[in-house]
Amino acid sequence: EHSRCAVIMAHELAHVLQQLTGVISPSKWGEARKLDKKKYCSKYAKTNSKEDFAESIVAWIAVRHKSDRISESDLKKFNEFIPNRLKLFDEMNFNMYPL
Repeated sequence: EHSRCAVIMAHELAHVLQQLTGVISPSKWGEARKLDKKKYCSKYAKTNSKEDFAESIVAWIAVRHKSDRISESDLKKFNEFIPNRLKLFDEMNFNMYPL
């Protein structure tokens, strides 16, 4: 399915973004995680910080750019569980065209 593939691609691209570009400060990422008090957007995000980053980027894309494509319960969960991670990504001012 197209959207499943897009989600996987966004997740894997997030790994590249975090590990190879230095765009996101590790200390800012750590602080955002800490402020969210051990809450995560998915079970897989609990695996480690790198998977948390990738899953959180996917959640951010869903919340900020595709909220009409996710359930009301997921939207509520993401906003409630990872607000500081979402804010960090907001502050990056990524060019999300053509999303």
